[in-house]
Amino acid sequence: MWSEEAADIEQSGRSLTELRAIGPFTASFIARWLKDRPDVPVPPPIRDGFITYAYAREVVAAALGITPRAYADSCRMDQLKRNLQSGKTVTHSLYDAGYSSSSR
Repeated sequence: MWSEEAADIEQSGRSLTELRAIGPFTASFIARWLKDRPDVPVPPPIRDGFITYAYAREVVAAALGITPRAYADSCRMDQLKRNLQSGKTVTHSLYDAGYSSSSR
């Protein structure tokens, strides 16, 4: 998705340094890449049917309406609440829900 965003910025005449964490050197590298994009090789047959981790995150986020991280945090919080409501101690509830350190 960043390539489309970079291409839009480049076409509008704005600087690529507007992108997060992009300095002048990286901006010039991206601009050269956008002008002469390399051919993307076809994945070998063994990779057919597999998706990338980034794409999997997009699919989960689209299906749930939240990021996988936010979903995991929500599940952890639900578990913590169930433990506390069942009468377990705060410490036991925290560790059981996956909060491994009391110093965070």
